[in-house]
Amino acid sequence: MKQMFVSAVVSLISGICFALGVAGVIFIASNWEKDGGLMAEAPEYVRLPPEVRILEHAHVPGTPSFTIRGVIENTGATEWAGASIEAVIKAGGAQMNKCDTQIDGKFLPKSRRAFQIECYGVAGSNVPENISYELAVRYARKRPG
Repeated sequence: MKQMFVSAVVSLISGICFALGVAGVIFIASNWEKDGGLMAEAPEYVRLPPEVRILEHAHVPGTPSFTIRGVIENTGATEWAGASIEAVIKAGGAQMNKCDTQIDGKFLPKSRRAFQIECYGVAGSNVPENISYELAVRYARKRPG
């Protein structure tokens, strides 16, 4: 009986150690960065970056949702890893929806990128004349390094 109890305790301790080992490997694997392993530097986020600006934009009529297409420009010397553009949809001056889009990938200095925002809470067809929108570049991500 005593040997069975010792065997059960050893099995329990072995199982706990095995589970902790598997959990540790999963934790390390899920936090591993492609660009440099665990010590990879996280990107820096810049709110309202002054050198990233919206050049042109327009509402696209006839789409199922309220769609805005435009172009942003990186006027500075910083290479960005992406940006977030936000649209605030208004009816007669009152906000009725807010939506955004992410632009990912290299955004080199003195370059332009196209964007499209689809606001699903607002119909794209037969939009009343009192519907307007405001756009802003909310943040940009600096490339690590």
